[in-house]
Amino acid sequence: MLQNNFFCIGFGAIVGVGWAVSINSWMSGSGGPLPAATGYLVAMVLMVPIALCYCELCTMLPVSGGGMAYAFRAFGDRIAFLSGWATFGAFITIIPWEV
Repeated sequence: MLQNNFFCIGFGAIVGVGWAVSINSWMSGSGGPLPAATGYLVAMVLMVPIALCYCELCTMLPVSGGGMAYAFRAFGDRIAFLSGWATFGAFITIIPWEV
């Protein structure tokens, strides 16, 4: 396989295809492409501060474990446990939407 093929497989696994399949119903339900594009832009603006916080956390705490590791370092065992299960629940509930 070419390196480009590996990139496309990895990118598709990360981004998923659920948004591409359901974009037609989003546009018809929102009133056309302009409100749908506005919704994407608003969501992007709201996610940028979260991404910047994760960038800072990754440089301050270079450990594996993601949000659970950060919660453990900041709040202890109990909150880290809840954070791990919340992440697991979020990933499990998004699977039907992506398929």
